[in-house]
Formats: sequence, C-alpha cells, structure tokens
Amino acid sequence: KKLGRGAILWDEAFMSAKPPQDAVIQNWHDASLLKQIVDAGYRAIFSSNGGYTHGWYLDGMASTWDRMYVLEPLSNISADKAHLVLGGEGCMWGESVDP
Repeated sequence: KKLGRGAILWDEAFMSAKPPQDAVIQNWHDASLLKQIVDAGYRAIFSSNGGYTHGWYLDGMASTWDRMYVLEPLSNISADKAHLVLGGEGCMWGESVDP
C-alpha cells in the first residue's frame, strides 16, 4: 500500500471469503456476480466468461463477436454503484486457442 499499489483478486476471493475492502475484484464467472460485488462496495473489473458462449473470453470459440459486443456490464448495476466498475477485460487462455 505504501507504494501506491493494490491487490486485484479473482472473484473466488469474494465468493468464499471477505477480502479487504480496498481490493479490486475481477469478475470472471457469471456476469450477474458483478452486481453482488459492487453492491458489497468493492471496485470491480468485468471479464465474464459467460459459459464461453456469452462473455468476453476470447478463447470461447462458441461465442461470436456480436454476442461479446452487446454484453453490457452495467446493465444491472445501479447508477450510484456504476463508478465501482473500473472497466472490462477480454481474457484468453492461450493453451485452449492453438490445438
């Protein structure tokens, strides 16, 4: 903290414990979990896998660009909590891309 850095934790830390309130939670499971994270007062990064068919995981070969494009992270987030969503990330597991 004294170096001006903080922790980013996967959403398992939120689901299984009570992480420090200043941690950022990266939501990679179901998109609906984002609401629970910000409602609890945590800052969040959205990178939902959407079951690899409706999310932002680029190695979700069953997903299409148009499904990813229309996925709006703030769709179920109240206006007073929207500032807690820092942004999103399109993730990819490299080992599942090149057979």
